[in-house]
Amino acid sequence: MGSEMCIRDSLCSLCTGDAPPCLTRIESALKQFKLLLSEDNDDINKLVLDALANITKHDIGVVNRLVNLGFCPLAVKELQRGDAPERDPAIRWMFRPGLLESALVLISQLLSGTHVQKQQLVSCNVLEVLHRILDHPKEPVRIAACGAISKFFEGSNDDIQLAMDQGSILLLDNRLTSDREVTVKEVALHALCCGALG
Repeated sequence: MGSEMCIRDSLCSLCTGDAPPCLTRIESALKQFKLLLSEDNDDINKLVLDALANITKHDIGVVNRLVNLGFCPLAVKELQRGDAPERDPAIRWMFRPGLLESALVLISQLLSGTHVQKQQLVSCNVLEVLHRILDHPKEPVRIAACGAISKFFEGSNDDIQLAMDQGSILLLDNRLTSDREVTVKEVALHALCCGALG
């Protein structure tokens, strides 16, 4: 129990603050993060996801490093675990909400990288999972899923083509016609407009 508390405290320090530590200072910790994400401890995994999102938000070099170290499949796995699609849709919103939202933030950060990095995430079925989350009962989750998908449409023509090949345009269009929340529609429309202009 003591070691778990130590891990929590260390992760919490990485999750907070506007200036995350530089990559060279936490390089050795990244391997431990990978080991932690391979387990199924929701509380610890959420902290790991938050820490990774914090260290990637200011530095595209950190995104490159995480992708190269093989964090893409782990991040998509956490997205799937957080969404728990095997559960009754009526109770999806109650299941691991913090884990899902933290995974969405990290996925969005990883999608801010290059076309090659986006391809790696697509090979891990990230768009398939994001498409499923588009109908999640919680509005902030749907907004975050639309925002993550929009990273493809904000990118290069190759990025846009990746999302088009996976059927993202039709699903975002469905959000425009079926979603009751204005903010969800706005994010979906932004993605579609970027795709059209791209």
